This record gives sequence, C-alpha cells and structure tokens, in this order.
Amino acid sequence: SQYRRAVTDLITSFRGPTKWGADRGLQANYYRGRRPGSNRDRAASRIDPRVEFDFGTDAPMPQITDPRRFSIRWEGAIRAPETGYYDFVVRTENAARLWINDMNNMLLDAWVKSGDDTEYKSRLFLLGGTAYPLRLEFTKANQGVDDSEKDLPPMKANISLLWERPSGALEPIPSRHLSPHSTPASYVCSTPFPPDDRSYGWERGVSVSRAWEQATTRAAIDAAGYVTARVSSLAGTSDQDKDREKKIRSFCETFAERAFRKPLSDGQKELFVTRHFKDANSEDAVKRVVLLVLKSPRFLFREVGEGPDSYDVAARLSFGLWN
Repeated sequence: SQYRRAVTDLITSFRGPTKWGADRGLQANYYRGRRPGSNRDRAASRIDPRVEFDFGTDAPMPQITDPRRFSIRWEGAIRAPETGYYDFVVRTENAARLWINDMNNMLLDAWVKSGDDTEYKSRLFLLGGTAYPLRLEFTKANQGVDDSEKDLPPMKANISLLWERPSGALEPIPSRHLSPHSTPASYVCSTPFPPDDRSYGWERGVSVSRAWEQATTRAAIDAAGYVTARVSSLAGTSDQDKDREKKIRSFCETFAERAFRKPLSDGQKELFVTRHFKDANSEDAVKRVVLLVLKSPRFLFREVGEGPDSYDVAARLSFGLWN
C-alpha cells in the first residue's frame, strides 16, 4: 500500500494539488438539443447530489421546452473509499458515455445504441482515499439521424450511475463520494504485490523476497510507460517547444528528487539523469530515468544514504502520519 501511494503521489504531484471541498454531488449542465457542451444551448446548471433520474416523457426542467431532445453533462470528481477493483454501471434506455480518471479514453461508451441494452458495465482499479476526475454525458435523441424536422413520439428518458465497491453491493454512487470540483488525473499502480511482512507475524522484514523484487520491477515498467506516454504534459512542454528537451530533463531531475525525498548530489544527477540524455532521444531517456529511479533503494527504502538528516526526518514523519 505504501508503494502504490508513493508512486501515485509522485506522478500526480506534477499535475497540481487535488482539491476536495465541502460540496457534494456533481456539477450538472443541462442543454437544449442532443449534444452536451455547447454554451449557446445550455439551459441551466446545478449540483446534482447523485445521478439517479427517471424523467419519463417530460423535460428535466422548465428551461428545456422540448422534452424530445435534450442532453446533460455531469462533471466533478469521485473518491474511492477503499483500494481494489470497482465495477461502474450506467443504466439508461437512451445514450450515455462515461470517463473516469482518463479523460482521453472513455470507460463506457453507449453513445450509439445498436440494440436493446439498458445496462453497461466496466471495471477499474482505484486507490482508496484518492479522488479521480469524472465526466458523464447523457442525451435523449435519435443518434446518428437528422430528426430536426420530424415530429417524434414521446420517449422515456432515464439514467443512473452505479458502482460495486470491492467489498460492497451494486448501488447508486452516494453523494458523499462525489464532488462538483474537478481534480487532476492520477496514475494508479495496479500491479499485484505479495502480502506485507506483517501478515506473516513480523512488523518489519529482514530480507527482500523474490516475489516483492519482481513486483517492484513490473510496477516500475508500468509506471515508466505511463510517464513516457504523457511526458509532455507532465513536463509542461509540447512537441513544438524549442526548449522541450531542456524542460524534460528538468522534469526528470525533479522526478528523481521527489522520489528520493531529498535533493540530488552532482554525482546522483549524472548517474540517474544526465547520462541518459547523451545517447538516446528524450522519450527513451525518460523511460530509463523512471525505471532506474523507481528500482533504486533510495526510493524503495526510506533510510538509505550517508546518514539521517532533516530530509530523512521529514520522510519518517510523512510515512508515519500519512503512510
């Protein structure tokens, strides 16, 4: 659990702080027409405590005068109460699509319906206590056809967003786990790890098992692929930026410092970062840096180095207070 939390916090730290305010529910924008997102067609906004609606053949609110064609977008964040696999379910007789954590790839896509299905499910591994961005879009209209001139018969509209927690039953997602404020995406390490030493009766291990060593290697490879694929956004640069390599190298130095929980010496900077940019392109260099850093004892163990200093004390306090 400490490994997963440390890697998540390390990578997410380059995306800004996570905000979880006092408000509960999701920010809902209601639109006239089938396509959500147009400011011109937005009829109203409000915070919905949760997504569990049966509109029947009526419009969802007075500001929408045509009950045959409307759409809704819910946005915000969802916080997982425990670590494990979550089954997310969308129930609707209409069209919907869902994003969680990765806003570039849909978790559920029921936007173009080709049958009579009314329930859609997908599984996601989440870390307990972490908030993830969420967006859900819904539309009531005949998808894929121009029905603007047709007098459509009344159709029902309904939608519910549910989840099944690792140790729970299928239920509508309660408002206490939802926030109308968006939050940065988080890296999630889903690599299986062997049980902690304490499960065998010891609070601290005296050796490193082969299974744990292999798990950290698989996890480092997964994290390296994730960081490399998103290095431009994490480093605050773009393909057209003339200072791109300089910014990526600076990102790698900061990544190593945050992973080791203390500044790098000149020798460490050369070993972990600089030399990898001499004989490889930026993406390959980033992958090498992340792999080397996450496999280093300076990351995997808290008390490695020349001796305790203020940074070691801070790390001990952090792990003691926040795990």
